[in-house]
Amino acid sequence: MKKIQELTGRSLRWEQPRAMECLYELRDGDKVVATLACSGSFKPTSSFASADGRWEFRQANFWGMRTLIFAEGSCTEVATFHHNMWTGGGRLEIRGVPVLQAKSNFTMTRLEIQNLSGHPIVRCDRFRGMFHKSADLRLAPDAEDLSERPWLAGLIWHLVLKLQRETSGAAGAAAAAGA
Repeated sequence: MKKIQELTGRSLRWEQPRAMECLYELRDGDKVVATLACSGSFKPTSSFASADGRWEFRQANFWGMRTLIFAEGSCTEVATFHHNMWTGGGRLEIRGVPVLQAKSNFTMTRLEIQNLSGHPIVRCDRFRGMFHKSADLRLAPDAEDLSERPWLAGLIWHLVLKLQRETSGAAGAAAAAGA
């Protein structure tokens, strides 16, 4: 597997190889460069693995307003993501790094993690599929000095999946209320 740091500036793709299985592959063409496996319903956890290492993304509570990021096997948080349910984005606090912002577009078909000046570090867009989910991922080439970039590629997909669960749940609740 190639390291995520070696793939900056390239167009990558998150894909779900098997329907109904919560396992996703980050691909560079036909090569798998990382995986994200999800588990749990009320407090979902995702495990992200690449040649750069392994991390876990854990919901801090039932409502999922905070996601805690851990290096595998560690009890110490690497970072905390604070969700903003009204915008589909939020803020990412990493020790020793200025706060990063996650922003979604109005239709919630794109999610970016940006630096404070609004420049994207990682972008996930063109969300597709109901049974085989996929999306395009791009790592900004000028953010090469950010050592957190490997797990940011996994975190953004974790957040996209969370956003899709929330919007489909809200749509289902609205449909039930109208029935």
